[in-house]
Amino acid sequence: MRLRRERIKAKLSQAELGRRAQVPQGTISKMERGELLQPTFETLNRLAVALQKCGRRVTEAQLQPRRQPLLIKGARSERRQKRSAA
Repeated sequence: MRLRRERIKAKLSQAELGRRAQVPQGTISKMERGELLQPTFETLNRLAVALQKCGRRVTEAQLQPRRQPLLIKGARSERRQKRSAA
């Protein structure tokens, strides 16, 4: 995840980043694991500011978790069957 990559580049632990950003370490952990997909703007802003103070140029958008596309089992094969039938 991007947050983890930026945190490691800044040479910060989750606890240290949390202390600097005034965000609970558990929140940072959940964001890095992809369990918290919609953090508040305030949380993203605090993390971005804390990372910028460490020399990292980061925006809130860069910290947003990547959304994985929802895969529907069998959907691709159904489309192929419809194309070949036409």
